[in-house]
Amino acid sequence: MTVVRPEAAAALFAVVGMLVVCADARAQVPEAPPEDPRQAARIRWSPVYLTPSFRVSELAVDSNVFNSATNPRADLTMTLTPAVDAWVPIQRRVVFSTRAAADLVWFKSFASERSINPELAARVDVRGTRVNVWASSGWRRSRQRPSFEIDARSRRSTTHQHLGVAWRIRPKLEAELIGSIDVIDFDQQEDVITGTNLRTALNRTERAVDARLYYALTPMTTVYVRGQLHDDRFSRAPSRDGQGGRAAIGVRFNRRALVAGSAEIGFRRLFTLRPDLPDFSGLVGSAALSHTTGGTRIGLSWSRDLEYSAQQLRPYYIDTGVGVSVRRQLFGNFDMLVGARRDRYEYRTFDALLTPMPGRVRRFEYGIDVGYRFRPDLRIGLGMTNWRRTWQFETDRAVRGTQWGVSVSYGVL
Repeated sequence: MTVVRPEAAAALFAVVGMLVVCADARAQVPEAPPEDPRQAARIRWSPVYLTPSFRVSELAVDSNVFNSATNPRADLTMTLTPAVDAWVPIQRRVVFSTRAAADLVWFKSFASERSINPELAARVDVRGTRVNVWASSGWRRSRQRPSFEIDARSRRSTTHQHLGVAWRIRPKLEAELIGSIDVIDFDQQEDVITGTNLRTALNRTERAVDARLYYALTPMTTVYVRGQLHDDRFSRAPSRDGQGGRAAIGVRFNRRALVAGSAEIGFRRLFTLRPDLPDFSGLVGSAALSHTTGGTRIGLSWSRDLEYSAQQLRPYYIDTGVGVSVRRQLFGNFDMLVGARRDRYEYRTFDALLTPMPGRVRRFEYGIDVGYRFRPDLRIGLGMTNWRRTWQFETDRAVRGTQWGVSVSYGVL
């Protein structure tokens, strides 16, 4: 750990301030802080413990900047992602956590596509002997595509407020209750493909209550059951309002276990408030698992859930995705990462509409990256990604694109 003297404070806060002004699109409420931030942080300044990170997620040539099926246009693009996590522990009973980050997106020729995407988040944890209470709040401002369905780099803001209580009933048994309010606010912009005003179609407030019960089977494995109630209200399109819930079971594996990661599978029910819009009930879940043997790490991912659509006649779709990745240590500090993912959107439409078909979107992506790791937290890679997306609605259309370039990550293990 690096100890920062008080005279370095001005420079340190200048960096943090720059990140606060700049910060990103994947804004999330901060995760639970480390058990002991004093050991996890890279930098210490008085009572504050800091871990900065930096990533050049792409310095690449994008062959289809606007996802056009008829006139693809290429450009050189770069995305920088600086971030800093900070913790202030008070006698190990109270921990204040903050995160500031940014995606700084640059295009050489198409200046209209450049953006600064800030993220700020804060959390406080009060740890008791058997009861822990935490509260968090987050904000992000993004101008990136929210899904494969939308081609416009749409400006939007998202805010989060979460409150949680965890009660350790027995040494291996723990209950947790979480309440959340998320507000999604799009700027007024029409997507070329869907022909929909995104602000009208997608602005909403999502409220949820989530109850979970965890049981530690072994030091490496925890199983849980989960129940959730949610209520979604659209500020400009009340015909899309819905409420419902889900029930699921899941498992979490320690990162040092033979199989690392987590998996969850369950049942979700959505009751729509408009009679001619069909309800949904079906299987949902997610999984992100990996196994390391020798110099090879194999990863598998799967997800299935309901998402709201920007299309006026098709208010929601079922998003199913599956992916695989293999990371191989080649020789010395050189490694190679190969991966592929397939996503499918299955749309639902109003019963009263005489549309030929509800419609679907399919997307397949694969890529390869070869890199050199200078140290555990610093890697530089050279890679290529290729993707193809197919629309099947009243008429079929296909779009494809390729990116190849350099990536740099620091402070990300």
